[in-house]
Amino acid sequence: MNDIIKSLIPLLPRYPEEGSDASRIGKQEIITALVGQFGVEQIQSVQTTLELVENLLTSLSLLDNGELQRGEWKFLSHPAQLLALSLLNTLADPRQKLFPSDFWHTGVGDAESQLQKQALEALENRRHAHHQDGTDASPPIRFVYVAWSIIKLGDKILCHQREASEHTKEYGLIGGRCNARDLKKVLGESVSTQALLDALQSPHSETMFQSLEHTLHRELSEEVKLLYGAGHYEAQVWRDLKPYTNCMGAAPNYALTQYFFRIYQIKLDITGYFAIRAQMRTCERLIECTLDEVAAGKTADNAKTLSIHAIYDDFGNDRVALKQALAALEPSYTNRYRFNDEKDSLIFSLEIDILRGNPGNEKPLGIDLMQEQKSLLLALAAHGKGLPLTLADSEAVTLHEFGWIEIHDGVLQAKLEQLSEHLRRASCPYIEITEPRYFRVSLPPELIFFDQVFFAYRFQKQDKYNGTFDLQRPKILTDIGTIEAGHCTIPLTNTLPDQLTKVLQGKLSVGDDVSLPKKVRESMQKHYQAMGLRCLLLRRDGRYVIAGKPL
Repeated sequence: MNDIIKSLIPLLPRYPEEGSDASRIGKQEIITALVGQFGVEQIQSVQTTLELVENLLTSLSLLDNGELQRGEWKFLSHPAQLLALSLLNTLADPRQKLFPSDFWHTGVGDAESQLQKQALEALENRRHAHHQDGTDASPPIRFVYVAWSIIKLGDKILCHQREASEHTKEYGLIGGRCNARDLKKVLGESVSTQALLDALQSPHSETMFQSLEHTLHRELSEEVKLLYGAGHYEAQVWRDLKPYTNCMGAAPNYALTQYFFRIYQIKLDITGYFAIRAQMRTCERLIECTLDEVAAGKTADNAKTLSIHAIYDDFGNDRVALKQALAALEPSYTNRYRFNDEKDSLIFSLEIDILRGNPGNEKPLGIDLMQEQKSLLLALAAHGKGLPLTLADSEAVTLHEFGWIEIHDGVLQAKLEQLSEHLRRASCPYIEITEPRYFRVSLPPELIFFDQVFFAYRFQKQDKYNGTFDLQRPKILTDIGTIEAGHCTIPLTNTLPDQLTKVLQGKLSVGDDVSLPKKVRESMQKHYQAMGLRCLLLRRDGRYVIAGKPL
């Protein structure tokens, strides 16, 4: 073939550098000349070589289509002639190369990878754009299977920065593409290299889809430290996207690629939730995106873009429908307490028995607790309430969301386990344990309160209809740490300043104003209960009194 191409070059038509008086030559004339040179027995080789060369020249749009329809070869311009001569001289000479001999090696540096990508871009972008039957007619030459996950934290979606250096401002869903290791878990370690590569590089492969579950587990472990074997999460298929085809690929693997995406919905257990939060504190490549940002394809500050074009394409670019579909998904972790009824609310103390029950009808739990156990419970309750807790030993204890406290000290862990068992045997299983080291009071914050002895107040009446009520909670020392002091100032209006003045003077009996408790609750309850005081206005010996002590 090399000799035939070498002999073809002098027969090619010519085009001048200036003007348009170009020559042409008939295809049959070329065949006749070459057969005359190589002999009639080589006619098949001559015809095959000429067909190949013609396909090459027409794919590069070098020949005049009108002349070609008449069986004539004519170049469109002098530059077209030069490109044809360049390529054919390369093909005719086995020693001629277009790239250095090591250009396409793997494992090269970033600069070399970018050069490889640029070469592929030049070919693949043009191949995709210039098919005569339209861009959808060009067949993809690269196939990628991707496992993505929806990790929904509250009403936000967790995203991860793309790994390629040229895409550092782009983020995608947690996950990645299937590789040979994932596929071997389906086909077995003894699978042949050819069979492995055939599956990896084939479209619509059921075997590849089976491998995506293993891809998911590997990617979640690598990107957010979620361990499937440790029970951190469960995954179920949410959506298989329609195949997405585009010229894409991180350097150097750029080509017209067809992607097959399977998206999983992730359900976390509490340890998985903690693992993700811990990773988010240390990994700058993770971000949370609102549903509006996901729909828009960029963060609100325009600093980061979301590379999830396949999802938009699957939804027909209906961003509203996408947002609605994501909004309909349950969060990946839903916090659930063991007790949620107001009758199960607790008032914690260091001095008296813990009280349980509805407001005004609280009864002692009747459980014999040592002072150390009350102190531990008070610390758990304070963190569960959301009060600031300064740890006595930050290496022994870690604070988490939803009231969870992680204990790293074996002695303290044993004490809390004993306390939990003590409460459980008394039919009061208020301490919830996850794994050996996570503990919390299993009550929502709005059902956790503290003994009124921890509170002090100062009332200032400005006039008959205006005043302020300052409520303070001092620092409280516990065996786990210090519950920091709290303070709030509650503005009083209408008749409350005058009525509270009478209460403090001991001049207002319950019968004098039966509606006063309701007025206090409506105006003040959200403030004092946030501090941990359950009831501000108490009844005692037929009169109203203020909980706590005056300052």
